[in-house]
Amino acid sequence: MKLGGKNTDQTINDGSNNFQVTGDYTLNGITFEEHKKAIAEKDVKIEKLIEEKTRALHSAELSSDAIASLTQELNELRDQHAALRKMIQDPVTAYREHKERETRIGNILCDIGLYNALGHNRMQAALDDFNALEYQAVDDLFAEQEQQGILIAVKSAMGRGLNAENAVRWHDAYAHYKRAYDLMGDIDALEGYARMAWLLGKYQESLELCEIQLTGAKDTHGEESEQVAAVLNNLAVLHENLGQFDKAVSLYHHVIEIGRKTVGEDHQSFAAGLINIAGLCRDLGRYAEAEPLYYQAIEIMLKTIGGDHPDFAKLLGNLGVLYFYQERFSEAAPLLKQALAIQEAKLPVGHPYTEDTRQWLEKLYAKHPELRD
Repeated sequence: MKLGGKNTDQTINDGSNNFQVTGDYTLNGITFEEHKKAIAEKDVKIEKLIEEKTRALHSAELSSDAIASLTQELNELRDQHAALRKMIQDPVTAYREHKERETRIGNILCDIGLYNALGHNRMQAALDDFNALEYQAVDDLFAEQEQQGILIAVKSAMGRGLNAENAVRWHDAYAHYKRAYDLMGDIDALEGYARMAWLLGKYQESLELCEIQLTGAKDTHGEESEQVAAVLNNLAVLHENLGQFDKAVSLYHHVIEIGRKTVGEDHQSFAAGLINIAGLCRDLGRYAEAEPLYYQAIEIMLKTIGGDHPDFAKLLGNLGVLYFYQERFSEAAPLLKQALAIQEAKLPVGHPYTEDTRQWLEKLYAKHPELRD
C-alpha cells in the first residue's frame, strides 16, 4: 500500500500485448499507447456525461430523491474526471498502475476459470472491457462467481475491488476488499482494505488495519525486513495525517534504520525514506534537521537516477522550498530554477510538479525580482 505515493522509476516495460497468467490461459493485455488512447476516449465520455447529468439536474421538476441521486452521480463522475486528468498528465504512472491491476484481475479470472470452467472468450471479453476503462462486465462476472463458494467468493470480491479501484469508485472498492478480508483474512484483501480506508479519510480504521499488517509482516518476514519497512512507512503517513507528527518522525526513522540494514545507504528507496523525514521536519519548522537529510538524499539520487530525472528535480525543488521558508532566497532561486528546467524538459506540459515549482519561483520573484535573471 503506497499511502503517500512517490514517483520513482519512470521507464515503461511495455513488452508484448500478451501476458501469461495463472492456469492454462493466455489473455491479451494492453500496450502503453492503447492505454493512453483509452484514457483520452474515456475522458471525453465522462465530460459528456457530466454535461448531460448537469442539464438533467437543472432542466426539470425533480423529486428530492431524484436530485439526491443525480447529485451523487455527478460527484462520482467528477471524481472520475479528476482521476482521468491526472492520468493524462502522468501517463507512465497511470499505465503502470493499470497494468498491475490488469494482471491481478487476469490471474483471478484464470484461477476461477480452473474451478468453474469459465470460457476463455468470456474472460477475454471482460478484460478487454476493463482495458477500455469500462467496468460493468468484470463486475458482473465476479458478482456471479461470488455465489460459488467461499474461496471463489474471496477471489471474486478481490477482483471486484481491483475493478472498482480502477474505476475510481472508492466506496465500492472499500466494500469489496473488506468483504474479501472478512471472509478469509486474505492478506492482499487487507492491503486493499487499508488503502481504501485511507483514501476515504478513515484514518483511524486504516491505522488499525496497518497494525494488523505489521504483525503479519513481522511474523512472516522478520522484524527488520523490507516488508516491515513498507508497512511502517504507511503507518508513518497515517500518523502524519492524524497530526501525530512526533510518532510519524519516529516511524520514518525506523524505516531508515531498516533500509540501512537491508538495501543499504546507496539505494533509491533509502533516499525516499530520507526525503519523507526531511519533508515532515521542514513542514514542522525543524529546518536544521531537514537540510542535511535533503543533502544526503541528493547524493544518493545523483548516483541512482541521475541529475536530469524528474524525481531529482522534485528533490531540488523541495530543498529550494526549505530555503524559501528560511528566507535564504538567493540559495533557493538556483535550486528552483534548475528543478524547473529539468521538469519542463522531461515532463508533459502542465504537469503538477512543474506547476508547483513555477509557483514557488513566482513567490520568490515577488519578494526579490532581482533574482529572476
